[in-house]
Amino acid sequence: MTVTLKPKQIIGLALIAFALYWHYNGPQINLPALPNNKVTAATYVYDVRTTGGVPPGVLKGLDRLNREKQILASAYEHTDGASVPKQYTVPVEEAKKAGLPALVVMAGDKPVKVVKDVTTEQQVWEAAQ
Repeated sequence: MTVTLKPKQIIGLALIAFALYWHYNGPQINLPALPNNKVTAATYVYDVRTTGGVPPGVLKGLDRLNREKQILASAYEHTDGASVPKQYTVPVEEAKKAGLPALVVMAGDKPVKVVKDVTTEQQVWEAAQ
C-alpha cells in the first residue's frame, strides 16, 4: 500500500510538526511581572488621645471588607514611643506621614492608598477598591 501526499498535505504536516516543536522546545521568554495592586489589607491607624477611638462607620466598613472582600481589615491604636508589631510597621509609617487618623490600604507589603480622616463605611469601602 502506498500513501501519496499532495503538496498542501506535506506543508500542513510540516506546520503541525513545527508548531508542536515550538510549543515544547521554543524560546523561553520571561516577561516582567506586572505589579500586583490587589488589595490585601486595610488598616485604620489612630491615636485614641486625639481622636477618641474608631468611628462606628469605620468599624462597619472594616467589618464589611473582612466579610465581603476577604481583605484583612483592622484598626490599630498607635501611641508615640510604643513598639509597633511587624504587620503594622508600614501602615503606621504611612499614616503618620498623612496625619492620624488615616486608613492605609495595602497590596502585599506595599501601600496602595492612604486616606486621612475617614469616618464612614462608604469611605472605607471606596478606599479599598
